Amino acid sequence: MLLTISTVKVGIWHDDTRILQPGCHEFIKVKSFVDYRHALVKRCDSISKLVDGWTYHAKPDFDEGLTDYILSGVPESDMTPQYVIEYFHSLGL
Repeated sequence: MLLTISTVKVGIWHDDTRILQPGCHEFIKVKSFVDYRHALVKRCDSISKLVDGWTYHAKPDFDEGLTDYILSGVPESDMTPQYVIEYFHSLGL
């Protein structure tokens, strides 16, 4: 499962299910949000190819607490695609 993190911009809509504050991870420099509407389910080998080809840029892992915080928003957000929620629940999450 892939989740997009985007910058909160004044006057522009954003999903406020999970807001990330600057410094909660070295990658998060400004107030940001998890954009669940763009959540995707992809096979691991597909993601690896995208990282190897520099389409996606790998960053250091989030700590467990931040990961749990972000993942708990998957079924909570009204923006998460239904198939992503079903996949999430199939993992026992």
